[in-house]
Amino acid sequence: MKKQKISLFIAAALLISFAASCGETGNDKDHTDDTSAASDSTTEAEDTSVKDDLGSFDFGGYEFNVMTRTTPLFYPYLDQKEETGDVLDDAVYKRNRNVEERFNFVLNEQYYDYTVEGSDYPRKFLLSGDDTYDMFIGRCVHMFNYAAEGMIVPVEDIPHLNFDKPYWNDQLYGDLEIQGTHYFAVGDFNISALDFTHALLFNKGMAEDYQVGSLYDMVRQGKWTYDKFAEVARLAVNDLDGNTVMDELDQYGYTSLVKQVMPGFWIASGVVTITKDADGALVYTAPTNEKLIEVFQKIYDITWDDNIWHRNVETYAPATSDAELELFKNGQAMFTNASCFQITTMMRDSETEFGILPYPKYDESQEKYYSRIEGAELFGIPKTNTDLEMTGVILEALACASHNEVIPAYYDVALKVKYTRDEESAQMLDIIFENRIFDFGDTIFADQLRDGIIRKSFETDNRDIVSALTGVESTVNGKLTPVNEGFAELSK
Repeated sequence: MKKQKISLFIAAALLISFAASCGETGNDKDHTDDTSAASDSTTEAEDTSVKDDLGSFDFGGYEFNVMTRTTPLFYPYLDQKEETGDVLDDAVYKRNRNVEERFNFVLNEQYYDYTVEGSDYPRKFLLSGDDTYDMFIGRCVHMFNYAAEGMIVPVEDIPHLNFDKPYWNDQLYGDLEIQGTHYFAVGDFNISALDFTHALLFNKGMAEDYQVGSLYDMVRQGKWTYDKFAEVARLAVNDLDGNTVMDELDQYGYTSLVKQVMPGFWIASGVVTITKDADGALVYTAPTNEKLIEVFQKIYDITWDDNIWHRNVETYAPATSDAELELFKNGQAMFTNASCFQITTMMRDSETEFGILPYPKYDESQEKYYSRIEGAELFGIPKTNTDLEMTGVILEALACASHNEVIPAYYDVALKVKYTRDEESAQMLDIIFENRIFDFGDTIFADQLRDGIIRKSFETDNRDIVSALTGVESTVNGKLTPVNEGFAELSK
């Protein structure tokens, strides 16, 4: 499957009109052929957009109903009802209106507030057989459970979805496969998959003051490793007030919310806490995974030793993501963890000049840089959906149009230009987005692992991580077993 390469055509894509955002070739099936579709008005030389290879369909004004979870933690919307002047909002609005016009349907997105109805709100519709909604978009753990319970149509059973196209993420498509079946896919209309991707920010002025050299060059040369990170971060540690106590008034090599430290680094090494067996079933292998244990020990050494990490636990500053980013924004840290959503929101008013880097490799022998995706909202097509062909056409067209129009708006305009300070950071984003890993212990089973025993062990500097991971084995397997059994039953 082709790698998702956003940056190859962004500049050209921004110049192409929405009318020519997706191609119209191929044959239709059951729906009325619309032979009046406008032809592509751009020349072959000018048009660098990706084509979806869909035929011409007329859905007769059908109202395609979507229920979506809203949250302030990322950009949750599939639709915008009007243009707002915001680059991303307007790109989403125009994409949808053009796709609607192209196939003669209406996208009707309705929302549920997880703080009111709860994140598991779609369950009542799915269990009752209510066919009001053609698609649900929600928290990954719940969508995953709905699939295991047989309430979601596998995406590979939906016609017209071409997962070889670059607007479907191939890395995540493989990560989300369970027991040989793909129930979910991540298309370019899923902004949360970008928002939930994590990166390192670095203080450019501090890096210059300490004469660390070009961190960008280290990345490009494959020399950006755990050891190099520790070496650079250690230079910045400084008891600014001279009281011999390192607290929120001092300077650090790295700041991060407690629960984000370990997963950012362990996933960067390419290892995961939950793997898959030969049949594709999920297996809790963390306690016996020697490479993972080695990685965990290294993370402890890097962060806890030499006061590199601002220890935002108990006697220190409140353990909130805002507080840790504020330290960085105040010029009190060489590095900080940030999701891409935090970059585009919380960092926009930063007076500190910063650059963006991927998390470091474990060592130079590691072939690639890997980046963490802290989950993503997943779309699920309920078994009550009676027109999978229409659904497939709409999703394929939205993914393609997003690749050509919405992703450039998010990626190129918002991240590369508006909030980041140099073109080299933009190149780093290419690297970050290219190889993202979805670890089930960091996402679906985060309560038991990332936010459970791993966080507890890290925040207390308990380095007997093998015992800690072994101690929750029965609990984790208690969660995995019914899920694996559910998917196994569905595959019969």
